[in-house]
Amino acid sequence: MQSDERQIPSSLEIPVSLELSNWSKTADLLAGYLKDLGILMQAMENRAKPLGSALKGVKTDRASTFIYRLIELSMTISHRDKMNHLLAERLCEVLGSGIPIGELHIRLGDRSASDDQAACHDTLAKLFTGMLMQPLTPNHKSLPSFSELQIDCEDSLLWHFEALCSALSVSQVCIRKLRLPGVCSYRTTDELRQRYWRLIAQTFFHPNSTSTGIFSSVRALDLSDVKLTLDDLAEISAVLQEKEHIAQVAQQWDLCQKDWMLRKSTPLQFLEKEGDSIIAVDGSCITLPYDSRVELVQDDSDEKSNDESDWIDVIIPAYGRCRVRRENFVSETIKEAVVVGEPLSALSLAFKTNAEGVEGLLKQIGWSLRELSLSFHREIDVNAMVPGILEACPNLRKLALDECYIDLDQFSTLYECAGPILSTLQFQDYYGIGEGDGKLFMKRLGDPTTRLAKHLRELTIHAEEYAEPLDHPTLSALCIALEHNTTLEKLQVMVSRTVWSAIWKRRLRRSNGQVLPPRPLPLSSKLAFLSVAHHGESNTAETVPAVKRLDRRVLSLIFEFAATRVIRSVQVYG
Repeated sequence: MQSDERQIPSSLEIPVSLELSNWSKTADLLAGYLKDLGILMQAMENRAKPLGSALKGVKTDRASTFIYRLIELSMTISHRDKMNHLLAERLCEVLGSGIPIGELHIRLGDRSASDDQAACHDTLAKLFTGMLMQPLTPNHKSLPSFSELQIDCEDSLLWHFEALCSALSVSQVCIRKLRLPGVCSYRTTDELRQRYWRLIAQTFFHPNSTSTGIFSSVRALDLSDVKLTLDDLAEISAVLQEKEHIAQVAQQWDLCQKDWMLRKSTPLQFLEKEGDSIIAVDGSCITLPYDSRVELVQDDSDEKSNDESDWIDVIIPAYGRCRVRRENFVSETIKEAVVVGEPLSALSLAFKTNAEGVEGLLKQIGWSLRELSLSFHREIDVNAMVPGILEACPNLRKLALDECYIDLDQFSTLYECAGPILSTLQFQDYYGIGEGDGKLFMKRLGDPTTRLAKHLRELTIHAEEYAEPLDHPTLSALCIALEHNTTLEKLQVMVSRTVWSAIWKRRLRRSNGQVLPPRPLPLSSKLAFLSVAHHGESNTAETVPAVKRLDRRVLSLIFEFAATRVIRSVQVYG
C-alpha cells in the first residue's frame, strides 16, 4: 500500500496557448470563424470547471484526467472587404473572453468607397470601443489585455487613424507593445503626413511639464517601420509645445477646469477633412450608445452662419471628430488634477535622412523612457548625438542604436562619466565601430570597477551585411573581459569571416552556459516572503510563525539561497 506522500492529484491541469491565423475573402466569413473560435474556447472552459471541482483534492498514484486550460490567445486576421458590425461584435466577444491576448494583428481599414459612410464610422467606433474602452454586449465579459497589438495602417484613411487615436488616448486596457506599420505610407502627401504625426504626438507623447492627466495605457510604441524626416520632428515638437502652453493656460481659466460630457443617445454627425475643409459624412443617423467625455475642438463660431453656430465640433473617444448640437453638452467641474495611467516607457523610431531634431524631441519626452531604440540613416553622426541621448533619458535601462557608425570606445568613455544605468545595449547592423575597434570598450567591460561592467547584463554587436565584423584584437579583448566579468548574462556578437573565425567562435562559446553569481532577490520579493510571517491577534510563542523567530543571519542565508540562478548565454555569428 502506497503512502499518502507518494500520491498525486488525480487530475492535472495543462496550460495551453492558442494561435489563429486567417485571411478571409469577406468580413462575414471571418466573423463565422471567430464564432467557431468562441464556441471552442467556451467549451474548454465549461469542461474544465466541473472536472476541476469534482476531482479537487482526490489523490491517487497516477493522474487519470487532464484538463486543458487556455492561458493565452494570439491572432493574425485579415479580410478583403470592409469591417461590418457582425465582425466587430464577434472579434470583441473573443477578445473579451477573459483570456490574455499574446499578439493581435489586424488591419485598420481600406480606401474603398461606401454607400453609407456614417455606418462605416459607427462600425469602426464599436470595434475600438469593445477592444479598448468598455464591453459592448453581455457576451463581452471583460476588456482584453495585450502583450502586443499590431494595427496595420497601410491602406487606412485619416479618419480611421483619428478614431483609433481618440480611443487609445483614453484607453486603460493594458497594451504592453503597440506597433503601427504603414502609418505614413509612400502614398501619403506631406500635408497628410503632418496630420498623422500630429495625432501620434497628441496621443502618446507628453512633455515633463504635463506629468499629470490621462495617459494612454500603451507602454511601448514601435514606429520603426516609419522613417522620420525633419518636418516630422518639427511637427511633433510643435505639438509638445502646444501641450505645455495648454497646461499653463488651464491653471488660469475656469473653462479649462471642466469636463465636457455627452449623454447616451446624443445624435452624431461624423466629420472628415476634404482639402482645407471639414465636411459632414452622409449616411445613417448615428447616436452615441453611452455617456462619454469629449474634447472640444475650436469651432470658429464667429465665422459660421446662424444654423452652423448651433453645432460644436468635438473629439469623441473611439469615434474621432464629430459634430453635435450645443444643447447636448453637460459640463462637470474638475475638482483636482488626477493622474490616470502612466506615460510611455519604451519607444522605437527610425530616421530617413537627418536627425537634427531628435535630441530636442528626447529632451521633451525622454523623462519617462526606460527603453529606446533608434535606427539611423548612414550619413547621420550618431556619436555627436550620444551625449544628448544619455542626458535626456535619465531613467533609461535599454538602448539600441542601429544602422549607424558608432565609436564604441567613445561611447564607453561618455557612459563612464555619467548618465542612466544601462542594463541592455544593442548595436545592430552597424557600419563601423570606431578607429580603436572597440578594444577600450571591451577592456572596460572586463574591469569590475567600471559602470559598464557593474550594470550591463545584455550586449548585442552585429555588423551590417557589408561592414567588417569584430576582428582579432577586439575579440581577444572581449574574451579576456568575459573571464573577469560576472554581470553580463547575454552576449550576441558577429565575428569576421576569416580562417581564424572558427578559433574565436570556439573560444567565445566556452563562456556559453557559464554559471554566474546568483542575482540577489529584489526588495519586493523579500517583502513578499516576509509577509507570510504576519500573525493574528494572538502573540503566544506557539502561534508565532517559525520565520519570525529566525535571526537576521538565517534570513540572509534564506534570501541568498532563493536568489535567481544565472547562466550566461553567448551566441556567435559569422
